[in-house]
Amino acid sequence: MTSNHTQSIARTTVTVIIPTRNAARFLNQAIDSVLAQTYPVDEIIVVDGNSGDRSRDIALSYSQVTLVEQPVTGLGDAWNAGIDAAHSEWIAFLDSDDLWLPEKIENQIQALKQNPDAGLIDGKVRFFLESGQKLPKSFRPEQLNVESVGFMPTTWLVKRSVFDLIGTFDSSLEVAVDIDWYQRLRDAGTPIIAIDKLVAHKRVHQENLSLSTRSQAVYNHELIGLIKQSLNRRQRS
Repeated sequence: MTSNHTQSIARTTVTVIIPTRNAARFLNQAIDSVLAQTYPVDEIIVVDGNSGDRSRDIALSYSQVTLVEQPVTGLGDAWNAGIDAAHSEWIAFLDSDDLWLPEKIENQIQALKQNPDAGLIDGKVRFFLESGQKLPKSFRPEQLNVESVGFMPTTWLVKRSVFDLIGTFDSSLEVAVDIDWYQRLRDAGTPIIAIDKLVAHKRVHQENLSLSTRSQAVYNHELIGLIKQSLNRRQRS
């Protein structure tokens, strides 16, 4: 049941974009955490990156889900395909192996009412280790089970018009796609709000895209280029 406060601001529409590729064992939980929101969302778009498992069938088993077939590979392309298909004023992202807390969207909509100029509302995340999995070597143990500001798409709520202002995700990047977009948002001076509430649980497991040894090397290389680009943007402004 939604609160009276939520009902009073229900005109704010929200689309949720869930990119997935071979994540059948987690996808049900991700979608169910969206459906359990105390602030009902208007669209759920699952973007499937040519999965070889049952991910596509799982997405189609939900009447509330729209399935978008991703024409090319890459996380940036998946997010962009979802944005292109979205119809709402605000867009939220959820990795297919992550989970939202039930009041994630409601808490962010409440913050939006207090900060109507915000272009992005962030929240806190807690990492947890998947049962039976070993901790990836690149993940620091002290990060587990600690609440911290997300700085990641799974914890964001983004105004749709912001993508028209600064562009969508750079699909030429392999790992630091969200870092690049977030920095472009900051460099543009868009107001960003971070609420002091836990909004998501992020699953840590051996198949995490960003935690492989190769991904860490690619990330470090891409990050150097992004820092230079950010400095150039600031010098021009």
